Amino acid sequence: MSTSLKKFVNPKFIRTVDLALIQTLLKRHKGALNGFDLATLDGDEAHARERLHAYLLGATEQFPEGLIADFHQIADLGCKAGLELILTHARRLGVQILAPTEPSEGDAPKAHDPKHVALRVFLFHREVFDAAYDFQVLKTKASLIEFAGLRDGVAAKTDISDIERFREAVTAFFEADMRGRYCRLACYEDGRDINIVIAYGAVVSSLPVIEANAERVISMRAVTHAVLRYEKDAGMLRLGGISRTRAADMADMFAEHLLDQPGFFAGPDARHLYSLDAVERAAPDFAMTHAHDPEIEAALLTMATAELWEWDASSGGRKLVRTRSANSPAGDVLADLFDVPTPLGGAWRLREIGFDVVGTSIFDVLSA
Repeated sequence: MSTSLKKFVNPKFIRTVDLALIQTLLKRHKGALNGFDLATLDGDEAHARERLHAYLLGATEQFPEGLIADFHQIADLGCKAGLELILTHARRLGVQILAPTEPSEGDAPKAHDPKHVALRVFLFHREVFDAAYDFQVLKTKASLIEFAGLRDGVAAKTDISDIERFREAVTAFFEADMRGRYCRLACYEDGRDINIVIAYGAVVSSLPVIEANAERVISMRAVTHAVLRYEKDAGMLRLGGISRTRAADMADMFAEHLLDQPGFFAGPDARHLYSLDAVERAAPDFAMTHAHDPEIEAALLTMATAELWEWDASSGGRKLVRTRSANSPAGDVLADLFDVPTPLGGAWRLREIGFDVVGTSIFDVLSA
């Protein structure tokens, strides 16, 4: 069991969890519990918790794959931030997830503990749980691949039938990449924009385990997530959780099924959204101007990374040979990038820069 999961399924959780809830969870995997008798949970409570402790804190290989996946999802929302998301979406959907309970002796009831709330909602209010989980995924997917459409103002279709056709296409897309048939897709409208969260099967991984003093390899497939954010006014699509080699294919499917415009994100400038060419041409004399804003005292380039590319005859394309990075709080990072003057824009290309914007107040510093 992973360290993060052990922090959730810990002795305190086992001592306090509602046995009826944990029994309901384990019943989802009845027949694959490898020696754990569910009837134990109907008997003496102390004995039941002792047996539960031995099972849940025992060797990971005795768990069915699905139970591990369930615990991971519940653990992700079994915290203060997760509880806020659950409550928010329960209110949005008009679902009463817990009967009102008055604290006794000044103590909050255990049923209100984030771990127990997440477990109960996972089992009995799955629509609320999935929505809360989706929004957590949207918050955590920060590194997104961007595509600019051919024009702005094109609205996406979000009828149930349109979303379902898109889900079927996405299912086939991931199945072709050997990710299995499981695919859950949810669409959330945000004004004129839409957010889509896709849960799909990860690549099968192998795990060696010891059984009867011999090593055996078991296969596991977890669930992973992808996000799509489409801004109608800008005609911009952002993708996360999808490999760069397949991002363009996913963008094409979105354009075909939800915009009715195949090729909408395949224009010549669809991926040419940002350029460091001007920085490369002026380096190391490049400077950011800020005269337009009297509140800015300085804009300093504090970080830069450059890559050396060479022609690879065997592949018939370029290959990355080396990477160099430099940091300079003083703002002269481009001069510090190389030991000796080296031109950028040829074999060496600038990959990224970072800068600090210093305001006229001594407390104003913005890093980007």
